[in-house]
Amino acid sequence: MSKKCKRNHVKAHQQGLEDLKNAQEETKEINKTERPMNYYEIAEDLKTSRDSIARFFRGECIRISVAKSIIKFLGLEFNDVINLDDLKDLGDPDSVTLLLNTSIDEFLPQADKILEILKEMSGDRTITIRVTKPGSAIVVLEGLPEGLRRIEELFEAGELQEIAGFPVLDVYLEWEEEPTRLRDWFQGVFTEGWQRAEELLTPEQLHPVMVWSDRTQRAKFYDLSVDLLQCQVVLLINLIQEEEERAIANLKVYPRDAEFLPVNLKMTILAEGEVFKEVTARAADVWIQCEFDANFSEEFTVCLGIDDTIVSEKFVV
Repeated sequence: MSKKCKRNHVKAHQQGLEDLKNAQEETKEINKTERPMNYYEIAEDLKTSRDSIARFFRGECIRISVAKSIIKFLGLEFNDVINLDDLKDLGDPDSVTLLLNTSIDEFLPQADKILEILKEMSGDRTITIRVTKPGSAIVVLEGLPEGLRRIEELFEAGELQEIAGFPVLDVYLEWEEEPTRLRDWFQGVFTEGWQRAEELLTPEQLHPVMVWSDRTQRAKFYDLSVDLLQCQVVLLINLIQEEEERAIANLKVYPRDAEFLPVNLKMTILAEGEVFKEVTARAADVWIQCEFDANFSEEFTVCLGIDDTIVSEKFVV
């Protein structure tokens, strides 16, 4: 039986995988090159990670927004590629993301005007701008589910092609991530996307890691690269059960395919929305770490960031 994707993630069905590979092959003819675009080149164009592209082409689960951008880039239809069962029971969207064809510096002076236009178009006066990101202006909006869906519907119908003179390149809904359940790891149940440390880290990187006999250990790859800045890292989590309802968590961040971490890379641990711990990479750091203990059912968020680029993931012990 195939494994169901977690919330906000989808995967391609068998015919969809064949369509993806055929569309990738056709990029050779479209671009008039001797070979088709590889995963790295597709990732570069989409400003996402090569790992996400590779996992999607292998039939594994990735975020809906990333899957949508890959499918659109290759000239395919979303509903013809993905497994529709993964879209069931999603519930209400948490936010909607707009990709505008402008720079963040040009966007910011027009932010209030754009927000007012979106409120009028969606019929939702509660809509607010939660996040803006550099590059092409990426704007994440929060609001009522009906208003968020209305914005996506307007874009899909061709009625939201520009805002305040800025072309709208894409619009997609987002659902709040379910937290990764670390308690399950003690039972040998590991969340999608978390791999054995040996698959992502070298023996030299793992050699100094302290061994706990009853520890659970898993690693995950993150790509924070933007434009010419390459920042690919691996988060390694070690767990040990301290008491019946309490655990110690050790979190380390390593460079991927590099000797040192980028200077000023930050790992921030948030608890109840506040900064609980934070560590910053210095010159020639081969890893950074945080360690803390927590009761079962306590939640925290790990943020990895450099400059204006941040990725985050929620956890529950």
